[in-house]
Amino acid sequence: MIPAKIRQYLAEDRFMTRCVHDYLNETDECEGRIEWEHCFTFAGKQVQEKWSIVPCCTYHHRGNGLIKDYNRYIGLLRGLELLPEIMKKYPKKNWQQELNYLENKYGERTQKDKISQVPKM
Repeated sequence: MIPAKIRQYLAEDRFMTRCVHDYLNETDECEGRIEWEHCFTFAGKQVQEKWSIVPCCTYHHRGNGLIKDYNRYIGLLRGLELLPEIMKKYPKKNWQQELNYLENKYGERTQKDKISQVPKM
């Protein structure tokens, strides 16, 4: 469950009103309402941070369209400026390696001009 303070912040964020797959890929696969997906877990728990929660339609969150790595990529892009803080708060994960892996996997497929439109935290 998302803490009330973060929930309020996300509810006011326009980025959180449209499926991230539709926002960046302009896909026609989106179905259902927008749900907020936790991209990362740490020590067996969902990471309760603004950057770690992305908007997905039901199809891309609970259906066959779930692409967890892509959602992680968008989450890290949103938290990119916070990366030093993230590394200190969650030190057991190699965040730079994760970002490099996801950038290699999705960076070329996602148009660079659209990536720059992903709002930072």
